Amino acid sequence: ENTSSILYLIIFHHIPSHHIASDGRATPLKGDNRRGHVSGHGERAEQHLLNCRMQHPALSPPRRTSNPICLSRRVRGRRTRTTTTPVRCVAVPIGGETNPPPAEHSQVARLNSVFQLACSAAAMAAVARNSFTLLAVPISRELSLSMADIGAIQSALLTGYLLGQMPAGHWADKFGGPKTLMMGMLVWSVFGSATMAMPLVASPVAALLVLRGGLGLGQSVLMPAISATAAQNFSAAERGDKTSGIYACYSLGTVLGLVVTPLLAEAVGWMGCVVAVGIVGIAIAVYGLITLGGSAARPLASPMPPMSPISSVSSVSPSSENRSSTTAAVLRNNTRILVLCCWTHFVIGFGFFTLQQWMPLFLNRYVQDLKVLGLIASLPWVGTALVSAGSGRLSLYLAKEREWSALRIRKFMQTTSSLGIAACLLPLAVLPNVDALTAVLCMCFAVAFQGMCYPGYHSYVQDIFANEAGVVLALTNSWSIVAGVCGNVLCGMTGDFGQVFGVVLSLYVVSAATFYFGAVDNK
Repeated sequence: ENTSSILYLIIFHHIPSHHIASDGRATPLKGDNRRGHVSGHGERAEQHLLNCRMQHPALSPPRRTSNPICLSRRVRGRRTRTTTTPVRCVAVPIGGETNPPPAEHSQVARLNSVFQLACSAAAMAAVARNSFTLLAVPISRELSLSMADIGAIQSALLTGYLLGQMPAGHWADKFGGPKTLMMGMLVWSVFGSATMAMPLVASPVAALLVLRGGLGLGQSVLMPAISATAAQNFSAAERGDKTSGIYACYSLGTVLGLVVTPLLAEAVGWMGCVVAVGIVGIAIAVYGLITLGGSAARPLASPMPPMSPISSVSSVSPSSENRSSTTAAVLRNNTRILVLCCWTHFVIGFGFFTLQQWMPLFLNRYVQDLKVLGLIASLPWVGTALVSAGSGRLSLYLAKEREWSALRIRKFMQTTSSLGIAACLLPLAVLPNVDALTAVLCMCFAVAFQGMCYPGYHSYVQDIFANEAGVVLALTNSWSIVAGVCGNVLCGMTGDFGQVFGVVLSLYVVSAATFYFGAVDNK
């Protein structure tokens, strides 16, 4: 069979179960005392090892036997016997491992595709959302739009984004997070590509209102679908890492949009830039829907102590007929935790939208050149991507290596995020005159600490509301959007950045305390 060139190593494991002393008494071994007793203590073990024959090409291990093996040894002058039970005999190629079963390999490949598609959707959403902000100046100049018109167009996106939250959450829980995410990207990309028809429309303002409103409606699936994707496809130990990785790609998409959009608009015009982004989004969405097909992913077993989901539904997902009633019952019967989640997301949205919308204007005090300002304004989002990815890997390490519980990891990440943002904004709130370097560093670190909320608050929602993660995050994200509107209004009314930063850091301190003491494991 031409196997002479292949070397295999037979790995044999024994688990000692009892110590048998010379007087015949058997003492059971537990915990760590059962580890470390490997073959080689007697001829009978060696004989059993020789009986483990390799079967090529299947490499099937031998049957587990119920006959114990007694190994002799001396302990403090006494002759004792250790009763062991052989567990498995595996043939492993030297320098490699046995191939996983086909079903497991297929599942791992599918989960990798789900993660990559979610990352692509998050990045494209950031590019499509931020491109209009940079292109507002040439658009208003070419179409003779007033500032009131630009404000109405921006509000149309936010309105569509808010109105689509609850339906998007329901679809994410019913049809699956990945498919909902791809369908949403298809919708917002179609509205972006439809910008090419604007020359045929008599009223450009009305056309932009519809297009931006449709883009916001399509992007309303983003956060609910990402939450449902992590809850439906990844184990409790992996959710923080995967969620952080997806949102890290959103931050990188923001940087990409800030850097590439002006260059692309200079080459093909603002309309060609918007259409090009839409076409790329359509291609990725169609590819994603074809790749996902009709199969459904199953959550993987968790290597960490998971939190018990609030839903009383078993591991089998509820049918479409009773899903709505089940979700309503879960939300109605768990008001306290739901209020905590809404409050926490309210504060996250207040800080995020305030810093996102007003940071360029605040930094314009120190940097007047627009190109330099655009480059500096992208630095905090690079920091957010790095912190998101790093905190996700940290949560995975704490779960697998340090064996922290899910609740402990969520509390640590969320409270660190909230208190870190508050500490970074403190100098900007209390010091009357801050130099340019301090202001830039404080803003960069404050925005970067936002990345730790993904393995914190967002993963907590996925842990607790496992079967309703999409609907719950859609509800809490609606409060986040309302908070963002409040933050923008407050900043516009006061005009004092110091006061606004003081309000933001105060909210974050209160939110850190309420989440740390209010978040519970629902076992």
